[in-house]
Amino acid sequence: MRLHGLDLARFMAFFGMVLVNFRIVADVNWDTSITTRLIDTTEGRAAALFVVLAGIGMSLGRPDHWRILKRAAVLFCLGMLNQLIFPADIIHYYALYFIVGVAFLNQSSARLIMGSIGITLVGMVLFLVFDFDRGWNWETLEYTDFWSLSGFIRNSIFNGFHPIFPWASFLVIGLWIGRLELSRNSVQMSLIIGGLIITVFTYVLDTVWIANTEWAEMFTFAPIPPNPLYVLTATGSALFVLGCALWITPKIENFGITQSILKAGRISLTLYFAHILVGMGLMETMGWVDGYLSPLQLAGYSVAFCIGCVAFAVIWSRIHTRGPLEWVLFKLS
Repeated sequence: MRLHGLDLARFMAFFGMVLVNFRIVADVNWDTSITTRLIDTTEGRAAALFVVLAGIGMSLGRPDHWRILKRAAVLFCLGMLNQLIFPADIIHYYALYFIVGVAFLNQSSARLIMGSIGITLVGMVLFLVFDFDRGWNWETLEYTDFWSLSGFIRNSIFNGFHPIFPWASFLVIGLWIGRLELSRNSVQMSLIIGGLIITVFTYVLDTVWIANTEWAEMFTFAPIPPNPLYVLTATGSALFVLGCALWITPKIENFGITQSILKAGRISLTLYFAHILVGMGLMETMGWVDGYLSPLQLAGYSVAFCIGCVAFAVIWSRIHTRGPLEWVLFKLS
């Protein structure tokens, strides 16, 4: 039985990534408005939810190690091509997470939890031992030696946009979640409540303790550099959104608009590339960059683009059961 709530969660993650990535391209001048704060909230959390969902997908059914590795190879090639256009690409990192995930597929649930914690702590150790700034031009957000072997390895392992350490921990958490009976109401409520508890705990921890210590600059909610506090709060938000999506979908999926959104969630790989090639491409063509848009205008454009994506998904679903890139991935892997 297909869990349609995962499709809804996938679309929500996609919408969050659209907001964040369009913000990068638009270089919006931020203010203290509610719109700005909402967009800030999605930074690093939408992408983390995507990775958790990838882990869930890996663990459902009967995972085939060889097929997963072939999918990783295809995604790596797609991601590296996308890297030429969009330096903040996450797809080639996905391929690396999948390789890590294969090593955990047959591990016990307890080892999955410990593995996720271990990956996060290794990321923290690498941050403390090595120079996180190496290779970065922070003014332009460019990684100067990405296309060299040493630069690529460094970027992939610990100081890129979404490095293996600690980002692969989200995928391992997804592997654990995928073993739960996600169709059960009690499990969905546990995800919602657990996610809320983790999120509140991290904010209290930051406010009461970390903010008043010398660790304040190191332990933040920002995804760059990704520290344990960020991983914890992003995990909490992912659990909460996932639980809500799984719980609400059976209650609203008979509505036409919900069906349309679910269809968009099923072709998220295609839509991810579309938001770069079409969405960002239109912004640059129209000159909506370098602070041209206000936060509210950026949010409006993001919503309009996502509505267009839903419309495309509905039309495409009448012809094919898989999205264009989903079909390519299926055939090649």
